[in-house]
Amino acid sequence: MFRTLVTVLILIATKGFAQITVINTGTSEHIFNISKIGDNVLISGFKTYLVKCYGECNSIIPLVVPTATNSAFVFTVTRPDSNTLYMNSNITWSQHTVWKSVDCGMNWSKKVDTFYPDLQITRFFDTINGVSFCGNFTLVSTNNGFTSFSNGSWPNKYPWVVEADGDSTVTIGDQTGGLSISYNRGSTWHACTGMNLTVNDVKFYNKDTLFAITDNSTFNYDSCFARSYDKGLTWDCMRFFPNDLLSTPAKHSLRRLHIKSHNEIYVLAYDYSANEDVIFKTSNMGYSWAKYVAPFSVGLNDMKFLNDSIAIICGNSGLLFKWNKNQSVFTTIIETSSEKDLIRLFPNPTCEKQTLSVKTENVSILEIELYDLIGRKIRTVYSGKVKGAVTEIEFDVSNLSNSVYTYHILIDGNKVCRKLIKQ
Repeated sequence: MFRTLVTVLILIATKGFAQITVINTGTSEHIFNISKIGDNVLISGFKTYLVKCYGECNSIIPLVVPTATNSAFVFTVTRPDSNTLYMNSNITWSQHTVWKSVDCGMNWSKKVDTFYPDLQITRFFDTINGVSFCGNFTLVSTNNGFTSFSNGSWPNKYPWVVEADGDSTVTIGDQTGGLSISYNRGSTWHACTGMNLTVNDVKFYNKDTLFAITDNSTFNYDSCFARSYDKGLTWDCMRFFPNDLLSTPAKHSLRRLHIKSHNEIYVLAYDYSANEDVIFKTSNMGYSWAKYVAPFSVGLNDMKFLNDSIAIICGNSGLLFKWNKNQSVFTTIIETSSEKDLIRLFPNPTCEKQTLSVKTENVSILEIELYDLIGRKIRTVYSGKVKGAVTEIEFDVSNLSNSVYTYHILIDGNKVCRKLIKQ
């Protein structure tokens, strides 16, 4: 059994304040997930590592892990609220058990064994009214205490990354590229447009706005930071490292996304060319990124902020540490590269008129269409040719109701989406 562990080492200090404070976990197991609800923090590993801490995590408390999971090689914990936990453990790829705790991991009850034929549980999440489980080209859901299951209209895809908004909306990334989204807890699914890369992480900022990162380390795809302003239906992908496409193997891997606020977004990454763990930060919605090089080279897997300045971060080989962003030096500003960065919309929000600025190198065909939040086309704003350099188009939105709308902008057939806030 794990004993209670405390912070034991300060690696780097600036003017007396720690940038990095390593926590002794007592394990070499990869630590993958950090969940934070209020001041309650839950940290879980790949097999049997499960601990919690409070506040600034000055000490960590071991939690009980069901005995049957000790031989499991896949171990996943999901927490819908501060006390309720779901755990799945795989003895083999086709033999698995689901457990539930209502006291934050102190006691567990077995819910079901091998509950669905041929389902290999690799991802699962919990929404308010049900639990859904993902596996090899399969997704099933239960809303009645594991008595019966339904797979809705899930397409024949391999779930790779899962994120739910805690209510009814769920988005799932396919391992071979692309995103699907459901607005009714998995009963029906919609393919997202503008996203055909392998998504490594996706997060809800609010009901309408989502962010994602794509990874190129496994499949040699481009590394991108992606944004959606229409509930995940359409995506704007901004290339992170355009030169990586020329490298084999790829130089960078974007691993996990953390949204602290709309103007403070972090990405955990690994630089293969330098064998470095890095943390990227953007303050302008992904148009440029500052880089912090961490003193590790094991792979960072997740992060959560404990307060305004201190984050707790986990990684492979038992790595767990606290990081002070205010005492860390960010360098190497990276400008994202995409034709989509050449579009500006101002003022936004607006109440009357708005200007769209488009920069093109050559004569291009431009089409602009306006859609409401549920995907209905309101009108065609512009359709025609634009010359090279910068073209500004002004249009009147004063007759629109106060709401959030989405511009679908096509430049020579390449689609970009921008959000309009009408006040």
